[in-house]
Amino acid sequence: MGRLFWKLFSAYWLAFVVIIVAGFVGLSLYRQHLTHELFENSSRPEVVTIANTLRDDGVEAAQRLLKEMRSSGTSPRRLGLVIVNKDGTVSLSGRKLNPRSRRNIQHALSKPLIYPQKQVVSPQGESYHVISMRKQFSGGEEPSMMSGRWLILSIATAVSLLLCFWLARYLSRPIKRLSRATRSYSAGNLHVRVAPHVGSRRDEIADLARDFDVMAGKLQQLIDGQQQLLTDVSHELRSPLARLQMAVGLARKRQQDSSLNSGELDRIERDVKRLGELVGQVLTLSRLETGVAPQHQQDLLDVSELLLTIIEDANYEAANKGCKVVLDADIEPTLMADGELLRQALENVIRNAVRYSAESTEITVTMAAVSDTGFFTIDVCDRGPGVAEDLLEKLFEPFVRGSAARERTSGDRGYGLGMAITKRAIEYHGGSASARNRNDGGLCVTIKLPFR
Repeated sequence: MGRLFWKLFSAYWLAFVVIIVAGFVGLSLYRQHLTHELFENSSRPEVVTIANTLRDDGVEAAQRLLKEMRSSGTSPRRLGLVIVNKDGTVSLSGRKLNPRSRRNIQHALSKPLIYPQKQVVSPQGESYHVISMRKQFSGGEEPSMMSGRWLILSIATAVSLLLCFWLARYLSRPIKRLSRATRSYSAGNLHVRVAPHVGSRRDEIADLARDFDVMAGKLQQLIDGQQQLLTDVSHELRSPLARLQMAVGLARKRQQDSSLNSGELDRIERDVKRLGELVGQVLTLSRLETGVAPQHQQDLLDVSELLLTIIEDANYEAANKGCKVVLDADIEPTLMADGELLRQALENVIRNAVRYSAESTEITVTMAAVSDTGFFTIDVCDRGPGVAEDLLEKLFEPFVRGSAARERTSGDRGYGLGMAITKRAIEYHGGSASARNRNDGGLCVTIKLPFR
């Protein structure tokens, strides 16, 4: 559940709770009003008669009325009439009540709807309760609109909870799905669509999903067209390049009859080779960008052995500058990989380090496990001039080269495709690539890969 879901859920549920509590308070106030009305208009006329006499004529008149009731045969005891002070501890005659009687009186005072009663003030200013201890309703239950209020409150809370949960989920689920689709699309999955998952909705969220699908389709067409163009151009260029290489070979055989000297043939051959490498890199990058890796078989690969082979070849090139590539590894990881693609990715980084490193320096290749993550890293660090900080993030983008200082150091501008191919190839194997400048000079490229 995302943040939007909980915000919606909290807002709706809080609104329902406020409504329920407001209704509960309103019913309580109405109950108090009803209690007051029943209290003021008791259904027992003898209670009303005694109370009115006590209020208007005083205690002595009330006592005389009670005597008259006894003389007429209507006993106040049989009627259950009780007259006590405001504390419920002393009777009208001034006699203190025993503990049991006080408990019964207090109970009756707390149930004004069951035990008819009135509270009056005598002319002398003393407050009295006139109570009929005979229950007004059969069964002794209070006819309150709030009976079972806790059950009602619990049911209302549960229903509102479920309703708010469903409503918040209904509103937030398509937005969360759209968010996942956006992340998936940005990661390279150009086929993701959202509208089929929003069902028959006809609201603004459904419109947004359909607009996203339209946008995604347009972008996919543009990107697919661009990748197809790169692939077609690469294929078309390879044929004339192959013919040029063949022509150079024939020209060397006929050199004695040709006006071209050996230096010119060497230059043509070198340029043709460079063009061939460029076309190969563009074709590889195009396939990786579209998620179609070069068709090589995946095997269980010993990364340590692969690195040793690459370093051995790189040391031939490094020897011309007095440099040396050194491997420092305390693990021997293996993984299912496209050996040729992974070799090309690692070789690009190591050869770059050799090319840009200063003369008579050491290039270190360090391989170590990352604790409790299931990954290991390969750090390739050179002793060159490094890369401008604003270029570090762009170093793995196509046709982006390092700083001018690194180009002057190496004497080779390159094509800016090697690091892009490295990043895509490593990501194809479930890893990642990043770069950082060393504090004491030079560039470090970190490749992170999963264990087998």
